Amino acid sequence: MSTFFGNGTVWDKDRNKPLCRFVNQQFTTKDPYIKDRLNRLGYIADHDDEIVIIEDVEEIEMIEEVEQELTEEELREKAKELGIKSYWNKNIDKLKAEVGELIE
Repeated sequence: MSTFFGNGTVWDKDRNKPLCRFVNQQFTTKDPYIKDRLNRLGYIADHDDEIVIIEDVEEIEMIEEVEQELTEEELREKAKELGIKSYWNKNIDKLKAEVGELIE
């Protein structure tokens, strides 16, 4: 998790939509795409984890796919593809976290 410091709203010109909005001059995120963008734009952050720089478009697409609302069946299929053990027994939130970690 990283907390960035700034003011107002940051626009993502590549996606043509807001990237983030600072509340009380802070914005906290775990999203690797947002962290990468804010770092590249020069925003100062208090990092609790390492900075992830994503260069590969396919990797960004895979991360975005997990962030979208997948059905339980689709999520379990993705976990199976990634080799997550006991994927059929895990609750959805834990499974989303594990799939997201493997894709990052």
